[in-house]
Amino acid sequence: MKDANKTLPGPKHPAVKFYDMRKKKALFQQNSKTFKQSSNPQRSSKRARQRRNEKYNYELLQYEFYNKRKSCVKKIMQTSENIRCNINMAILEDSFISRWSSENTCVRGEYGMAIPLTEQNDLDNSFQSLITNEEVEIHLKRMDSQSSPGHDGITIRALKSTQSSFCLAWLFSIFNKWFFLPQTLKEARTTLIFKKGDKNDPLNWRPISVCSTLRRLYERIILSRMRRYTKVSEFQTGSQNIPGTFVNSSIINGCLNMAKHEEKDLTVIFLDIAKAFDSIGHTHIFHTINSLPYPQPLRDIIFNLTFGNFTRIKNNNEMSKPIHFRQGIFQGSVVSPEIFNLCVDFILRSLTEQEVSNKFGFPIDDVLAPISALGFVDDTSIIGKNNEAANELMSMAIELFGEIGLNVNIDKTQAICIKKGVLCEDPIRLSSSSILYPVKRKERIKYLGINFNNEIVFDADEILRKTEKSIQILVSSPNLHPHQKIIVLNQFIWPTLIYPLQSAPLMRIPNTFLDNVDKLLRSSLREVLCLPQDSPNAMLYSPCSTKGLNLINANWEACIQTHGICLKLFLSQNKYVHRLRQLKEEMNEAIVKLKIPEDFYNLTIATPKPVSTVNQELRQFLRNKKFMEWSEMPVHGKGVETFSQSPKINRILYKKTGLSSSEYISYFKMVSNTAPVRALHGRSQGQNHCRRCNEKIESVAHVLGFCSYGMLLRNDRHHKIR
Repeated sequence: MKDANKTLPGPKHPAVKFYDMRKKKALFQQNSKTFKQSSNPQRSSKRARQRRNEKYNYELLQYEFYNKRKSCVKKIMQTSENIRCNINMAILEDSFISRWSSENTCVRGEYGMAIPLTEQNDLDNSFQSLITNEEVEIHLKRMDSQSSPGHDGITIRALKSTQSSFCLAWLFSIFNKWFFLPQTLKEARTTLIFKKGDKNDPLNWRPISVCSTLRRLYERIILSRMRRYTKVSEFQTGSQNIPGTFVNSSIINGCLNMAKHEEKDLTVIFLDIAKAFDSIGHTHIFHTINSLPYPQPLRDIIFNLTFGNFTRIKNNNEMSKPIHFRQGIFQGSVVSPEIFNLCVDFILRSLTEQEVSNKFGFPIDDVLAPISALGFVDDTSIIGKNNEAANELMSMAIELFGEIGLNVNIDKTQAICIKKGVLCEDPIRLSSSSILYPVKRKERIKYLGINFNNEIVFDADEILRKTEKSIQILVSSPNLHPHQKIIVLNQFIWPTLIYPLQSAPLMRIPNTFLDNVDKLLRSSLREVLCLPQDSPNAMLYSPCSTKGLNLINANWEACIQTHGICLKLFLSQNKYVHRLRQLKEEMNEAIVKLKIPEDFYNLTIATPKPVSTVNQELRQFLRNKKFMEWSEMPVHGKGVETFSQSPKINRILYKKTGLSSSEYISYFKMVSNTAPVRALHGRSQGQNHCRRCNEKIESVAHVLGFCSYGMLLRNDRHHKIR
């Protein structure tokens, strides 16, 4: 399977390429008498070595763009994930051995009633060990082709291209039947991502364990089967089939706004669990899984995936010795969030019991029960009706987490305190004699990637600054072609703006911010493709099926993303979100701002379909409007109406199939009617007749089809096509 990487289309890895060249050279020298040449690279000039290094880096990035696109983008964009860890490997090994190799034997006092024997037998009989070919294909299709391979080097792109679903289904069925997982699938490669603080402290680096792609695919199938038998608390939204981050942020933001408008007291505490994934005990996992209504074969499979794992830390091209997990689970594994949710589910259920929530929770109305806690995997938030109530809930949480060997880090725990509708900055004295300092007026708390103060805060200046910096780095990169830069812009830079647009209310997003983002995107695209400033904006936003550039429009996307996330929340049927957020009004406001006709919108949402499909149809409607606007332009719109007659060919040309980079740029100049010919205003100081034949007006049509100077080139093109 690893050798399948060599058969994939696209450039070869430069190291493999140069190795093959050296092999051929050595073979040639063996078979022929030649003078001996020195291979010492230091004897060549400094400039020659620099050129070789530049060529190697270029070819490496080209290889990674097709096979490891995320890694390629990280190197180009110089993100925080690409910050190198300069800690000695021996220090890293000692730190992570002490973290993972020590056992956490803490367990609960009881794990509930044992499952009756007859019910357990029925569960065992219901389990199907056979994994079908269709099941593998469904989960393989959902995997990101650009994600990093594991230690074995097998890429997801290789799995998809080799049509190996039948063999994989057969292999995974053997795993299920014999409750066996090969040792190579228990190994992971751990990379370190810097969080914040001192870079020389191993505790400030987050370990992300990358397992084999085969294991990730197998875990996806097992996870889908686990969810058939159990459900976690309704207040646990992490790793579920709902937009959990938006559910939690909507509830917290709604409670904060209600407390301000109704002049109530409210205290929200965001708990920080110290090294949660790294500290969960295997004994507690064993008892938790055994207490749940799973078939026994499925339990054994979960134990095989959880116990006996080991990893090697990769840092600066150096690998550590194997580090075995005697406590904790992989961060980056597919089933790890679900297992963690099951292990801490009793904590969230205890904090949200009716008696506890009625006594300490924040009251919403007379129908809904007061809300006292929310969870998103290891991010737990306490919601109390005042400081005293939040203090009691936090004491309960600390005790329950401590029961299974997890500790709450008070120093990193944050809070928002509102008294009589006003943000309060007074310290909160906890039962453990510690002091918790709430957020101040000009400070921000980041929860699930969203900034909070006394409500959700949209930091337009910071977002625009980061976006501008990323685009400048991308545009100035010499190692990517123009069409590759457009792909990076659409697939990596723009998605960094989507989450802030989805999480913030539409009224909180300034119009000036959206206009500035649009100007930045248009100018960067023109610079990448060397388009003149008078190239029509409508052409940039038109669909690629009509020779447009499919550029993202921030003013559209703010409304489309708001509509999409409100529709998702509406379909999730969370009663607290429906009460605290006016979802239908927000969707109507977004549609009105987009100026979409009511009949088209009603037709779009009339039939059940995924939210992403609804967003795509709305976006396509707006792009088609831009195409009509482009075709009505007097100069730049000449002949544009005919572009819609060949959508398939237009999409192929948009992807640069069969074109060089210079031809690709010239193609868009001619499409937008901005090529430097004299017929266009401002392209010549003298006459507008052809500079070659001087017979007719110099237009693109004349140059390509009629000018006698290009007759031989046209004949040659005709004969090649023929």
